[in-house]
Order: sequence, then structure tokens, then C-alpha cells
Amino acid sequence: MTLKELKQYRSICAEIDETNIAIASKMVNDTVSGSDARFPYITHTVSVGGLSYTDENRRLMVKLHSLEQKKAEIESFVDGIEDSLTRRMFNMRFIKGWSVAKVAYRTNNTQSSVKMRCKRYIEQKAED
Repeated sequence: MTLKELKQYRSICAEIDETNIAIASKMVNDTVSGSDARFPYITHTVSVGGLSYTDENRRLMVKLHSLEQKKAEIESFVDGIEDSLTRRMFNMRFIKGWSVAKVAYRTNNTQSSVKMRCKRYIEQKAED
């Protein structure tokens, strides 16, 4: 995981929301009539809905799946950090999108120590 990938987390979340809105706008709904399987055969209406199979809709679903995988990968990386303070810093900085100053204040550290701890952890993981 790179710093660049971690910094994209908030944008990935926004893109997932935008893609879900695009998919929702393409949903189709209709109703069908049916009856009970047994006597008395009472007719009732059933609503059905879904996404029609087009190249554009397929592309949107593939994009959504890819974005959700990337989001989960970043979350898994942060959750897998063993040191509690480092994990908290990564969570605040990259998942919640807080500024370095706010993370430093909340963890009772300096801004430079927050930056350095994040940088060193990423470098250490790159070597592993």
C-alpha cells in the first residue's frame, strides 16, 4: 500500500456514492399480475425491478465492484496495523480524512511525528 493509494480513500468513497446514484437512476420497475397457486385463484399485482442488461450498466457495475474492492483493501490495510497508535493515526488521517494537525492534537503528538510515523510505517511495509 502506498501513501498515494491511502490518500485516494475519501475520493474512492465519493466515487462509489456517485456510481450508486448513476445505477439507481437506471433502475427499471414494472408490475406483473399473478394468482395464488391454490384455489381460490385470487389475482394480485407484484412489483418487480432491476437493472436492464446493457453495456453501460455492465460497465457501471464493474466499476462499482472495482471501487468497492479498492476501498476494502485500504480498510483492511489500516485495520491490519498492529500498533494501536499507528492504526489510530492512519484511521484518522486516511479513513476519516482529518488534517495532520487534528490527528496530532487528538493523539497528543506533533504534526511532524504523525507524518514521520505514517511515512516510516509505509516504508517498512514496502520492504516486507
